Amino acid sequence: MSKFKARANVARAVNITEVITKYEIGRIIVNVVQEGEERATYGKQLLKGVSEVLTERLGDGWSVETLKRCRKFFTIYSVKQIGATVLTEFKKR
Repeated sequence: MSKFKARANVARAVNITEVITKYEIGRIIVNVVQEGEERATYGKQLLKGVSEVLTERLGDGWSVETLKRCRKFFTIYSVKQIGATVLTEFKKR
């Protein structure tokens, strides 16, 4: 395998991991922290606390704005948001 191909494979793996991580962070915010509600009643304070915990455990990059994007990413692309027709079509393939 060429050096170029190996680097492209590593970059692809990192991108996939980042997408999955941000989706899962969004899922945890919605399903666990917000208990399935679209927004927590205590709003920004909730995300601020999650941001602080993630930054402490995982390092920089987990601002409140990033967490809002993770939450939105999850709500847009979660299975329950995909219509039954699309899901049925997907399963046929």
